[in-house]
Amino acid sequence: MHERGIFFKTPRKWEKIGNVVILPPFGADEFLLPIIGEVYARVLGAKAVAIYEGISGEYRENSVITIWGKDTETVHVENGIKYTIDVSKLMFSSGNVDERIRISKLNMSDETVMDMFSGIGYFTLPAAKAGAKKIYACEKNPVAFYYLLKNRELNNMSNIAPLFGDNRIVCPLGVADRILMGYFDTFDFFYYALQYLNNEGGIIHYHDLVRGKDESELVRKLRAEADNSGFKIASYKKRVVKSYAPHVWHVVLDLVIEKK
Repeated sequence: MHERGIFFKTPRKWEKIGNVVILPPFGADEFLLPIIGEVYARVLGAKAVAIYEGISGEYRENSVITIWGKDTETVHVENGIKYTIDVSKLMFSSGNVDERIRISKLNMSDETVMDMFSGIGYFTLPAAKAGAKKIYACEKNPVAFYYLLKNRELNNMSNIAPLFGDNRIVCPLGVADRILMGYFDTFDFFYYALQYLNNEGGIIHYHDLVRGKDESELVRKLRAEADNSGFKIASYKKRVVKSYAPHVWHVVLDLVIEKK
């Protein structure tokens, strides 16, 4: 790229969330960063440009360096749903777009749904669009919960019931027809998900990481946990969401759970 008589190499990949552009880490002299940011902002019509550094902690908090502009709060529109988010504080995975769209197209009419890891409403809002009767949206990160409330109002989705706190404490027992577990490393929470299902059972959308797209060991563990809790996995379907790392895949298992 060339700007103001200076030549510099810029990243080929970039992501635009609302009107904020996120660039991957790349090597450039510090004095060039505002220039690079300004060029991206002008070409892509953005109000801010930031370099992504990573995600850390239980709350999956974003770490970015803003190189142009100041306001990193934005409204991202996807599949007719508006997501308000501050990308300097919270993650928004564009790689999950197909799964969010899929959730929005399921028939959830007359269902009570529970999103155990709601965040800003990543899957809660698509479930509300899918016609769920009521959605318990559980979130313990105060920043994410703040944006969950904003997004509920922004999209006028009165069927969402936000619950602030650890889902193992705040979620009601025995009420859900369908449960969303859109977070990794949550096997220890699967026991609780089973307790939140109604007496007939229901469907759990369980997300996790597997090597080589082979979910067999994960399913074995889930079956054993269900059996210990008086349930059984009657059937399941696997969907590969995206590549996460070399030979590691993000998958979602649609588990049909029945009472034994």
